[in-house]
Amino acid sequence: YTRTTAGDEYARHYRCRRPADDSNQVDASSEELLLDPNVLANGGFFSLGAFSISPDHQRLAYSLDTSGEEIYTLFVKELATDKVSELAFDNCDGSMTWANDSLTLFFGELDDTHR
Repeated sequence: YTRTTAGDEYARHYRCRRPADDSNQVDASSEELLLDPNVLANGGFFSLGAFSISPDHQRLAYSLDTSGEEIYTLFVKELATDKVSELAFDNCDGSMTWANDSLTLFFGELDDTHR
C-alpha cells in the first residue's frame, strides 16, 4: 500500500504482514517501508515505472526514469538487507514481471523507435 505525507511529492510504498487470522486488521508496528520515491527523486525528474515484489516476498524489483526520456533503469532490492542492485540492461521500457522461481525477472525492451 502507499501513503502520502503532507509536503512530500511522492507516496511512499509500504507493506505489513497479514494477521494469522487472515483479517484485514494489521499491526502498524509491523509496517515495513519498501520504497521512498522522495529520497530516490532527489529533487530531479523522477518517474517510477514498475514495482513488483517477488513471489517469495524476498525481493522488490522496480524501474526508474530519471531523465524524462521514458528509458528506465531496473533495480532489485533485497528486502532482508535493503541492498539495492542496479541491473545492467539498456533501453528498458519500465515494465517487468517475476518468474515463479523468484530469481528470474522478465522486462520489456524498447526498439529503435522507443516503442
